Amino acid sequence: MRNRLRMRDRAMGNSFTLGLTQEEIGDATGLTAVHVNRMLRQLEEDGLIRREMGRVTLLNEMQLAQAANYIDRFDGLDLRWLPPAR
Repeated sequence: MRNRLRMRDRAMGNSFTLGLTQEEIGDATGLTAVHVNRMLRQLEEDGLIRREMGRVTLLNEMQLAQAANYIDRFDGLDLRWLPPAR
């Protein structure tokens, strides 16, 4: 989500408002809210993220991406052809 949000705001740091409940994340990923909660807590315990008041801060992006086998398919995507947001 952070990478998609960053496409609109390049100055955005490593902290963002999640905007989804654990139940919504579970519905989107096919996991239970209980499992989503466990995984988020594990990421916090491993020092990869911090959660505070609806915001998530990525503390170790490289290790987080490696753990998830994440490939940023939006990196280098040119969206200048899109009309400006209203």
